[in-house]
Amino acid sequence: MADITKLKDHVQKAQHAGEVLNNQPFKNAMEAVEKQYLDAMLTADEKDDLGRFRYAEAIKVVRLVARHLRIATESGKLAAADLKAMEGLKPKRKRN
Repeated sequence: MADITKLKDHVQKAQHAGEVLNNQPFKNAMEAVEKQYLDAMLTADEKDDLGRFRYAEAIKVVRLVARHLRIATESGKLAAADLKAMEGLKPKRKRN
């Protein structure tokens, strides 16, 4: 029974991740932040290697957040399939 509860929780979290990922204001914010970091990196002084490196790392972090949400959404789909399979294996109760 605990496994089913965990799977249901996983599916619910994945649905929330999908909602965030598909939320247009969130998408716009992620794109704006990435563009801002990229613009700052491209306009940094040519001698500012550390500054450009930090902006590149910040861009990676923004992309990792989106990647994490996509992975959570996809793993939730797998959990939903497992949950469906487990519920199909439950023994049927006889009603008198």
